[in-house]
Formats: sequence, C-alpha cells, structure tokens
Amino acid sequence: MSASARLDDTSDCESSFSLPNTQAPGKISGQIERLLAHQLFQHSDSNRQLVAYLGKRAIDHPGQPVKEIELAREVFGLSSDKFDPQVDSTVRVRIGRLRTRLVEYYASAGIDDEVLLEIPKGSYCLISHFRTKESVAHVHAEPPAELPSIPYAIMETAPASTKGKTQGRMILILVLVLGSLLGAVATHMIERQRSKRMPAHLDQFWTSFYNAQQPLTIVYSNPRLSGHLWTDGLHYADQGEEPRPDLSLNLTYTGSGDVPAVRALTHLFDQIQWDFRLESGAHLSWDAARVSNLIFLGRPEQNPALQKLSRLSEFYFQTGRGIINAHPQPGESDRYSNDSEYDYAVIAFTPGMDSKRNMLVLAGTLTEGTRAAVDCLTDDSCIATLLNKLGVHKGSKVPYFEALLKVKINNNTPVWSSIITVHPYNADPSSWQVPAVHER
Repeated sequence: MSASARLDDTSDCESSFSLPNTQAPGKISGQIERLLAHQLFQHSDSNRQLVAYLGKRAIDHPGQPVKEIELAREVFGLSSDKFDPQVDSTVRVRIGRLRTRLVEYYASAGIDDEVLLEIPKGSYCLISHFRTKESVAHVHAEPPAELPSIPYAIMETAPASTKGKTQGRMILILVLVLGSLLGAVATHMIERQRSKRMPAHLDQFWTSFYNAQQPLTIVYSNPRLSGHLWTDGLHYADQGEEPRPDLSLNLTYTGSGDVPAVRALTHLFDQIQWDFRLESGAHLSWDAARVSNLIFLGRPEQNPALQKLSRLSEFYFQTGRGIINAHPQPGESDRYSNDSEYDYAVIAFTPGMDSKRNMLVLAGTLTEGTRAAVDCLTDDSCIATLLNKLGVHKGSKVPYFEALLKVKINNNTPVWSSIITVHPYNADPSSWQVPAVHER
C-alpha cells in the first residue's frame, strides 16, 4: 500500500470505545486535558497544538482521515499552495515526535489512565481506546517474548490433584514477571525523559523566561551597512540614509559571534524540544514580535530592531564609548569599553512588548561579547553565579535584571567570561528612554 493510500484509509482513524457514544467525546476531551497538563507536553508548542487539533478532529469528525497538507496549514501556518510534502518534512517530523511522547506518557505517568490515545504509524489521526478492567487484565496476562518458557513436562506430569494449583502458580509467576518488566520499562522511560531536562539552574532561569504556550523568537543582528566591500569598504549606515547607486544599503551581514550563539541556543532548545523562530533584526515583523517572547542578539548598532525599543535602564551602549553604567554602585565604573584583549557584554532580562511576554538582550560591544553572553545563559554554572548575585533561591522565579560581563578574547574567540555586576531592572515604564542616535 502506498503512503498516500494509507493516509486516506479511514480504518486507521476509527477509535474503539467500549462505552456509549454519548460518553466518548467527554472521555477523549478529559484525556486531552490530562495530556496537555503533563510536563511531557509543557515545553513543546507543536506537540500541544497537534494534540489539541487532532483531539478536536477526533471528537467532531470521528473516523475521518487527517491529511498532511491540512496539518501544515491549520497547525503550522504553512501556505497550501507553497507546501510540498515531498520536500518539506515538517508535519512528518512533528507527528513522529508526538507519537514518541504519547508512548513515553503511557509508559510512565499515564500507565493507569482509562483512555488511551495514539497515532498509528502511517496515519495522522488521533485514535482512542477505552481501557476496561478486563482489557487491562488481559494485557497483563500476556507474557512478552523475553519471558523464559515454562517446560511443558512440568504441567504434563503434575498429579491430577495438584494440576489446578500448579497452573495457578504458573499464571501468578507470569503476572509477577510481566509486572516487573513493565515497571522496568516505565522506569527507563522516566529516566530517559529526565535526561532531556535541563540542569537545575538552567531550568530555573529558562522556565522563568519562557511560557510554553507562547511563541519564542530569536532576533539575530543584521546591521544596515553602506558602501562597497570591494571599493570604499563597508560602514554602519547613518540614520535615515537612503541607498544610492554608489552607496548601497547592505542587509546581508551578521556578526561572526551570532552564528555560534544561535547554534548554542538551538542546541539547548532542541534538547528540551522548545519551538522557536529565527528572525533578522532588520526584517523583524512587529506584529509577530508583539505576541512573542524575544531574544535579541547584538547591540542596537548591530541589531536594527533594538533601535525601535526603549533604552535599557541600567546598561546601554554609546557609539565609540562602549557600555554606559547608568547607576554605578560602589566600586563600579561608569563606562566599560573593549580593547584588544577584552570585551564587555550585557545580559538584560526585561519585560516584553506586553505584560505577559519577556525579553532578553544579549549584546557585546563586539560580536564576541554577544557570543559570550549566550554561552553564559546556556551554561549551568554561569547561571548559578548569576542567580547567586541576584539572591534568587532554588525554585524561585527569576526577577528582571541587567547584568554586565567581562569577556577575555583570544583569536576572535571568547575564552572565558565573568559576571562583574548585576542590577535589578527598573520596571517603571516612565523611566524608559528612546535611544539617541549616538546610543545606537
């Protein structure tokens, strides 16, 4: 059977419920809510969206097949006329991950749930089964292939008076061994899931920043440059400068430190299956930004999107002067600028574009500083130092702050960094100031 034929087969979408049809929708709906509330599904937008969509389809249109292009359009927002399933595996990959998550859930937390949800291989349908006591007993009574066989002669030569007792003991042994195997499998699946979680301090910081039910967007630096690389060289375009034939406006460059920075964030989020979007600072859609948790890479001069936001309240950039410390504490300088050996970088955790979103600004005076800021927030020990300076206890939510890093550079690579100081973020909107031209 071809893949396309298999996906159109309605038999793959039929649920088997041993209860009245009037009760089935409520049972399915309750099980979906149970899944979405479990931590296995908390940190993946795609899994949550798929479960919600496929669950609604199963309730509203039981037995009807679900097509790949339908999921691409309705769940992932992909255009029907541009989506080609032959070259775009987005739906297949996401369905595969969800299928794995369902297996893990029912092997651990959901091992006693009465409603079983699954996505059969070769299908995009969410089907359901009602697990009765009889069906559970039947499943537990079936010995797996790994169980040692019981010699036939033992049962054949047993005296007639003890044959029933012997058979009872054999069944009891099978049930006990099978129960042990199921317990081992469940423990393995739980440990496997634990291994995918972040270390304690990383988890404390990032779960304070990110809400799994909202979009996450990384905005990389994409500076507006003028000039020609092969003639008069490139330079930052002046504010309001219009491109001319001899002075073109370039939007095809990013910082060399941004590339490994994005890789580090991608690696972290992929491990814990957090979805995110990657956007250019020069082409950021503010409609999308308004509803997202945002991570900006690079200072305002490098990341044009930051020029449209309010200036940071504690540490901000001035052209040619480095980072300005707006409120120096005892022992702190009022200005930090880079040299041939050291760079400085800001880590700012602030409110987003509305009260329900958050924002991170990770920026160095050089692109190497930006990379070091990201390296810190993807390293458990660095975050532990940061939380200690903030006075944040284990399990507490991380408050908004602005921190300053000193970064040692060798051959255009950050080799170590240290947190110089951390200031609480001034969350009073009236204190926000739009950056001046020389602060970009």
